[in-house]
Amino acid sequence: MLNNWFKKERPIQGLIGFGGGATGYLTGGPTGPGASTDPNDYPFDPSYYQLFANPAIWQGNPSHLPTSHTATTFTVPAQHQGAIRVIGIGAGSGGNTTGKGGYFDIIIPVETGDKFKAIVGQGGATSSNSGTGGNGCGGGVGVDSNDTGAGGGGTAFFYANPDATSDATMFPKGVAIAGGGGGGNSGNDSCVGPSSPDPIGGFNGLWRGGGQHPQGGEPGQSGGRGGRFRHQNGNFQGSNKARGSGGDMYGDGYGGNYGGGSGGGAGAGGAGGFAGPSSSAEDAPNGRGWGYGNYNSSGAGRGGNYPMVGGNGFTFNGVNLGGGGGGSHGRCNAGGGWGGGGGAYYDKSGGSGGSGVWGWLEGSTATLNPWSPSNGIPVNGGTVGSVTGAAYNGGEGNGNPGWIVVLW
Repeated sequence: MLNNWFKKERPIQGLIGFGGGATGYLTGGPTGPGASTDPNDYPFDPSYYQLFANPAIWQGNPSHLPTSHTATTFTVPAQHQGAIRVIGIGAGSGGNTTGKGGYFDIIIPVETGDKFKAIVGQGGATSSNSGTGGNGCGGGVGVDSNDTGAGGGGTAFFYANPDATSDATMFPKGVAIAGGGGGGNSGNDSCVGPSSPDPIGGFNGLWRGGGQHPQGGEPGQSGGRGGRFRHQNGNFQGSNKARGSGGDMYGDGYGGNYGGGSGGGAGAGGAGGFAGPSSSAEDAPNGRGWGYGNYNSSGAGRGGNYPMVGGNGFTFNGVNLGGGGGGSHGRCNAGGGWGGGGGAYYDKSGGSGGSGVWGWLEGSTATLNPWSPSNGIPVNGGTVGSVTGAAYNGGEGNGNPGWIVVLW
């Protein structure tokens, strides 16, 4: 009996429905106390936190997907209290009038040795010449020669043990995605719109889209659906692409054969700009983006190539997690995320990537908000940047990447 007095037991899955907005876990057990739901109980300590940032920013390299790639994998240490606190932000798009990534703050039940992937979104290129979209959990769309900066990549932290091969085995154990910012004539920030429940695999979560500038592309949507393309007349084209389905291309009213495309559903590529015959981006699992008559280079969540090729989707062990951003033949460069943002008419703005969280500790509150570097996120009497070394301007736009901090 005494040998088990302080033993941390595996969290027991709670039997809750869709009410209450949380994927439920009951912690503790007959031999140990439950994990704390208070973020203040996960303070910064040099021995009990891990920062994922440069040089661990996602490169879209397939060889980095396995959990054996330590730079992008978090392994739960023995010195935990039954749960971990995870904070992450999506990458900003490039250029001067750019979109910010969203951020999540979530407490996830864990047990020693659990593996999680940490996919840090890369900021979109700031150059209008040969710039590429940001890599991430859903890649941003690349730039056009008329452009002001590429779309940002999404940031994600998700359960990646060997049994994480389906929605039902991954999402209740912890998935958090922060969309990348969309750019163009004005930035589209992620996590700005209203939040709503988002049940995936029979488990409830929380979804939040992005800001919606007039005439701009639509942000990524709930259920991992891609944002729609907006025509010059102000109307959205087609339907939101479901998880696994690549974005479509449309004429935009500019004239001739010019046009753009919608964001990909989670796991699939976004459709960028085109001048000539139209096509669709690739479905999951390869999920390559499309634009200007070419598929994007291969790689999970790889940002779109120049000129204005859509970003790739992101799939892990057959589970579709991120959609590539769509674009236009002009200045609309959408971000990637849980459903890629959609493009828009030539001189407008691309949508931001969608965001979502699932599998948080029952009784805690999962946060899914716009990123505000000036306010920061409270951690142990300071803010996440001041005490952990995470960049204050991460995800703020201007090509700034995201980051992830894990506290236990």
